Amino acid sequence: MDILKKLNEVSSDVLQSFDEKVDRLLEIGCDTLDMDLGVITRKHIDDFEVLAVYSNPGPFTKGDMLPLEQSYCLDTFNRCEVVAYHNTEENPGPQHPCFKRLGFGRYIAVPLMVDARQYGTIALFGKTPIQTFSSVAQDKMMLLAEWVGAEFSRKQFLDGLQVQQQQLAHQSQLFDQMAQLAGVGSWEYDVVQDEMFWSEPLRQMHDLPPDYKVSTDQAFKFIVDDRKREEAREHFFQMMETGEEFSVEIEVESFTGRRFWVQAQSKATYCNGQPDKVIGATQDITSRVMAAKELEQKKRVAEQALQSRSLFLANMSHEIRTPINGVMGMLDALSKTAMDTQQQEYCKVARSSASTLLGLINDILDFSKIDSGQISLEQVAVDVSALIHEQQRVFEHIARDKGIELMVETQATDNHRFMADPVRVKQILTNLINNAIKFTAQGHVNVKTRSLEQSNGKFLVQLIVQDSGIGIEPERQAAIFSPFQQGDSATTRRFGGTGLGLSIVAQIAEHMGGGIRVKSTPGEGATFIVALQLQKASQDCASTTEDCYFDDANQLTAEMVAGRRLLVVEDNEINQLVISEQLKELGIGADLVQNGSEAVEQYIRSQSSEQEYDLILMDCQMPIMDGYEATAAIRKLGGDALTVPIIALTANALAGEREKCVLAGMNDYLTKPVSVEQLGKCIRRYLIGAYQAEDNGV
Repeated sequence: MDILKKLNEVSSDVLQSFDEKVDRLLEIGCDTLDMDLGVITRKHIDDFEVLAVYSNPGPFTKGDMLPLEQSYCLDTFNRCEVVAYHNTEENPGPQHPCFKRLGFGRYIAVPLMVDARQYGTIALFGKTPIQTFSSVAQDKMMLLAEWVGAEFSRKQFLDGLQVQQQQLAHQSQLFDQMAQLAGVGSWEYDVVQDEMFWSEPLRQMHDLPPDYKVSTDQAFKFIVDDRKREEAREHFFQMMETGEEFSVEIEVESFTGRRFWVQAQSKATYCNGQPDKVIGATQDITSRVMAAKELEQKKRVAEQALQSRSLFLANMSHEIRTPINGVMGMLDALSKTAMDTQQQEYCKVARSSASTLLGLINDILDFSKIDSGQISLEQVAVDVSALIHEQQRVFEHIARDKGIELMVETQATDNHRFMADPVRVKQILTNLINNAIKFTAQGHVNVKTRSLEQSNGKFLVQLIVQDSGIGIEPERQAAIFSPFQQGDSATTRRFGGTGLGLSIVAQIAEHMGGGIRVKSTPGEGATFIVALQLQKASQDCASTTEDCYFDDANQLTAEMVAGRRLLVVEDNEINQLVISEQLKELGIGADLVQNGSEAVEQYIRSQSSEQEYDLILMDCQMPIMDGYEATAAIRKLGGDALTVPIIALTANALAGEREKCVLAGMNDYLTKPVSVEQLGKCIRRYLIGAYQAEDNGV
C-alpha cells in the first residue's frame, strides 16, 4: 500500500522534528484522499485546540480554539469511529455552524488515540462534495490515525523523559549541597612521621575529648568487628603500595561507646615514588545503613507475604478444585444414566453451574499469576485464523441456543502464521466471545481480524469482537479493564462473573506489545479491539494451534488396554469414585490406594509378583506421604520403576506446579477437575506406545 510506505518513511526519519512529522503525515493524508485541508485537534472541556494544520492558505492556524458545538469534530469524538460526510450541505446540513464558517463540501475524520486513550481528532476537509467515501478511504483514515497517534505517544514519552532528567539533575544538585552540610570529617596520615591528623568535624563525630591525640593504631581500634578491623588495616597499607584508592563501609564505636556506621575513603600521595601522605574523608552513614537494613527486612517480609499468598492460593486451588472434581465427575456419570426429561434438565443446570464456578476460580488464579509477574509467553508459529474458527465451533452451540448468529471474518490473517502463545491468544478470544454472547440477547456476534505490517518488521494484528448487545455507558468504558470491575452493579447481579476477564485480556495484550480498547453505545452493542504486536513466523517454523493427539478415530480400544494394570493413588473418597467411574467408561480396570506410602508398598508387591503396573495416576497432596515423595520413592526402586509412566493428578493450577511434578520424576500433569476425554487422551498417549511396541514385536 503506497500510503503505508509514505507513513513509514516519515515515521522512520530521525532528522525531522515532531511538528514536521505531524505536518507531513497530514499532508500525506490529504494527498492520498484528495482533500484540501487537514486538521489535528485536541479536545478540552469546552473547545477543540488546533494542534496541527495542513493547508495553503487555510481557515485555521495552530493554537486556534474551536467551540465544541461549532465543529464536526464533536461528532467524531463522541461516536469514537470514522465519521464521513460526503456532502456536508445535505448532512449535517447548511445550518451547521461548521458549514456556515468553512463551506467545505465533504468531511472525513477519525478519533485520535494516544496511549490507548481518546485524545482528539484527525479531520480532513474537501472543497466539493463526492458520491461517497469508500471503505478503503475509511481504512486509510484509520491507518493515518494509528501513525499520528504513535507520533504523539512517542512525543509524550520523550517529554516525560526530559522532565525526569531535569528532576534528576535537580536532585543531584540538592545532594551535592547536602553533602557540604553533612559535616563530613577529613583526616590525614603522615607516612614519614607516622602521625595522624583528624579534622574537628571528625573528632566530634567520634566524641573525642579536646586533648585526645589519635594514632594510627587507635584509629583502627574504633572499628567494632575484629575481623573487619584486620581487613581494613591490611587494605590500608596495601593501598599505599599499589596506589589504588581505598573505600570501606564499616561499623565503629565512638570514644563514649556510641556505635554508628561510617564510610571511609582514602588515597595515597607520593614523593619520589614513595608514599608520603594519605588523605581521606569519613562520613556518618548510619541512617543510610539502617534504611537499607529496614528495606531488606521489608523485602523479606514482602517475599514471605508473597510466598504465603502463593501457598494460600495453592491450598485454595486444591481445596476448591477437589470437591468440584467430584461434583463434575459425578454429574458427568449421572448424565450417562437413564433419566427422565426433567432429571436431565436438572443435571444440565447443575453441570453448567459447576462449570461456571470452575471458570470463576480459573479467572482468579489466572489473574493472580499475571498480577504477580508469573506469566510466561510461549513463542511458536500460530495460525490466528484457525484459532478463531476453533473458538467459533466451541461457542456456536451456546450462541445458537440464545438465537444469536456467530459470524467470523478472518480474511486478513488467512494463510499467515505469527509467532505467539496460542494458549494466551485463545484466552483472549474466549473471554471476548464469551462476554459478547453473554451480554447479547438477540442479533449477532461478529469476530474478525485485521493485520497491518509495521516498520519494525512486526505486524499489528487486531482481534475485533463486535456484538449487538446491551452496550456500555461511556463513563464506565475505561473502568471495565480494571480488576473486579463490570459495567455496573446491575450487570454483576444480572450476569454474574468476577469482572476479571477483560483485565486479564488487557494484561495479556500488554505483555504481547499491544492493548485493548472498546467502542460502545448503550443499547446498540459494543466492539472490542485487541491489538497485538506479532512477528511473522518463518516458513520452516512448526505451526501450532492445539496439541491434538486424541480424537474420535483414535479412541482407546479393548485391545489396547487388555492386560494393562493401572494404579490409582487418591485419598479423597469422592475423587476415588469419580476416577473409578471414568476409568470404567474408558474400559480400564485399576487398583486403588489411599496415599503415597501405600502406593510405594503396592508397587513393591507388584514387582515381587512380576505383575508390575503399566501406568500410575498419582494425586499430589495426600497425608502420610504426598505424591512427590511417593514418585521419588518409586523411581528409586529401579528396574521398570524407572520408566513406568506416572501421571500427576493435582488440584493446584498455579504457575510452577508442572515443573515441580517433572522434578519429582512424574511424566505428565493433569489439573482437576479432569474430564473423561482429558483422561483418555493422557492414558492413550502412554499406553499406545507400549501397545504398538508389542504389536511390532519389540
